[in-house]
Amino acid sequence: DALGFVEDPAAEIATWSAMVIPIRLGAGTRVKIADGFSRKCPVVSTQLGAFGYDVQHGLELLLVQDDDPVGFASACVSLLADPAKARAMAERAYAAFLEKWTWDAIAPRVWDAAEDCLRRATGT
Repeated sequence: DALGFVEDPAAEIATWSAMVIPIRLGAGTRVKIADGFSRKCPVVSTQLGAFGYDVQHGLELLLVQDDDPVGFASACVSLLADPAKARAMAERAYAAFLEKWTWDAIAPRVWDAAEDCLRRATGT
C-alpha cells in the first residue's frame, strides 16, 4: 500500500527501519539521502540515487549498483538483520550530515563563491 500524503514526515520516518532509494533512471535534486541522514534513518541507495554525495558504502549508507535489484534487496535485508549495524551507520550518516550538509556547513562555501564572483565581476 502507498502512504499517500503524510502530515508529519518526521514522525513517519522515525518509524522506519531504513530509507530505500532505488533510483535507476532520471535526474534532479537528490534530497532523500540528506533527509534520511538528518533523521538518523539508515539508508540503502543505488549509485545513481547517491550521485553527488560524498559518501562511502558501508560507512554512512549501503550503496548498490543501479542495475542490481537482487543486491539492493540483499542490502535492505542485511540492515534489517543487523539493527546495531544499521544504527551505527545512521549515526555516522548524521555526523556527516551535520558536518557537510546543514546550512551552517554550506553557508561559508556559498558566501565565498559569491564573493569570488563579485571580485571577478568588479575586477577587485
